[in-house]
Amino acid sequence: MEVHSAEHRSKRRRTSGSQSRSTDTHNDALKRTTRLPFNATELSKADFDEYRSMFASYLKLQKQLDINDISREEAKGRWKSFVKKWNRGELAEGWYDPEIKRKTVRSITPSSSSKALPTPKRASPKYRTGISKSTDSDEDAEYGPSLPTSSTRAMPGPTIPSMQDLELRNELAVDDTLHQQKELYYERKLDRKRQKEHLEEIVPRAEPGTRERQLEKKREKADQMRSFRDKSPGATEAADAEVYGEDGIEGFKAKKRDVEKKKNERELRKEELWRARAKEREERLEQHRAKEDKTMDMLKALARERFGR
Repeated sequence: MEVHSAEHRSKRRRTSGSQSRSTDTHNDALKRTTRLPFNATELSKADFDEYRSMFASYLKLQKQLDINDISREEAKGRWKSFVKKWNRGELAEGWYDPEIKRKTVRSITPSSSSKALPTPKRASPKYRTGISKSTDSDEDAEYGPSLPTSSTRAMPGPTIPSMQDLELRNELAVDDTLHQQKELYYERKLDRKRQKEHLEEIVPRAEPGTRERQLEKKREKADQMRSFRDKSPGATEAADAEVYGEDGIEGFKAKKRDVEKKKNERELRKEELWRARAKEREERLEQHRAKEDKTMDMLKALARERFGR
């Protein structure tokens, strides 16, 4: 039994060893067959200082990160992911262009280019929450746009607005209208308040709820009723012809009787029409009832013939 188990373990070790060797051989073959654009050489962790300026541009364009604002650990982790993607040829072709490297080196100032790895600072939120563990597969899986060239530069000038732009314009117009209405309402309210205060200064009122205030209200109401009762100054009494027309009051009464007569005639016509329609409905109902009675009599006769009842 022990001899059998020992043979089984040795066989498993030989099998696993052969599988690992075949996997290593396959990976080495993939490395040899991968050809980078522009005949670029593969990178390693030790090339960080040489490619620091281009790596900073990569983080700024595709990750929206500043290399000076991240911690040393995060910079190392992101450089490791960048090196793996570079060696596998998964980056945009523009990053392998030697001219891009020279431009980024010239764009960096001497003081910033002479710096080594960034000093320990606050890590970015995504790196602090543990996503740095999967930077090789998840976080860096997406690829940003390639570096802009003179051939892909957009032409200056206005563009055709999209539906979102039109909806935004309409929303802004509605907001402006509502804002103007609110301002106008507020200004009118302040104006009424100022007029009321000015009127109270000219003719002060008594305190609300007091006897004097009640007497003032009575006087105001009496003055209002008197203005309705009295004639306006300079006004003359109008003749009946001007008020009721050329025929006078008798002609006005005759026209009123004609209007009432026409109104009664319309009502009579409506009533006659309603009665005619009601009569038609009753006739249709009678016909329907007669048809149903005839059908029931026929069914009863068939039942008596079949069942003898």
